[in-house]
Amino acid sequence: MARKYWILLYKGTGIISRLISLVTQSDITHAGWMFDEDTVLEADWDGVKLSPLSKYDLKRVVFVSANAPPECVRKAFEIALSKLGRAYDYKLFFLLGIAFLFDRFIRKPFSAIFGIFKTSVRAQRIADWPSAYICSELVAKPLFEACGFRFKDNIDPQNITPKDIWESKKVFKQKLT
Repeated sequence: MARKYWILLYKGTGIISRLISLVTQSDITHAGWMFDEDTVLEADWDGVKLSPLSKYDLKRVVFVSANAPPECVRKAFEIALSKLGRAYDYKLFFLLGIAFLFDRFIRKPFSAIFGIFKTSVRAQRIADWPSAYICSELVAKPLFEACGFRFKDNIDPQNITPKDIWESKKVFKQKLT
C-alpha cells in the first residue's frame, strides 16, 4: 500500500501558541509531518526532531495532505527527514512576527490610503539561519525544493505559516476524530 504523507496541523493552547495565534490571527499554530501513525517529524524549540503523536491533544489536531504528485510529496518528506537534528530558527520566527505586524499595521493601511507597500513583506525571502527551521518551513520548503509546490503563490515557501497551510486551496483536509 502506498504511504500517505499527512501534514499535522495543531491548534496549540500554550503561551507561545497564543502569541502565534495573536500575531497570525489563526487558531492553527503548529505544523509537522506525520512520520508514521504515532510519530511526528517537527521543528519546535528544541529543533527538528521526531515526537510522539501522543503529546498532542487529538481533539485539536487536523491533518492535511498537499495536492501534489505522490512522488513529489515523498521526495519532500525525505528532504524534511534529512533535517533531523537541525536547530530551531529563532531568527526567522522573530522576523516573521515583525513581518506580520508590519503588514497589518503599516502596509495595509498605507496601501489603502496612498497606494504604496502593495506587496506583503512575506513575498520576499526573510533573512534566516539557513540550516535551522521553524515548524511550517519544515513542511513548505521541502515541498518547494522537491517540485516547486507552493501553499500560497505570493509567499516565499520559507515564510509560510501553519495558518497559510490550513487556508491553502492546495490541500485536502481530514479531521482526525
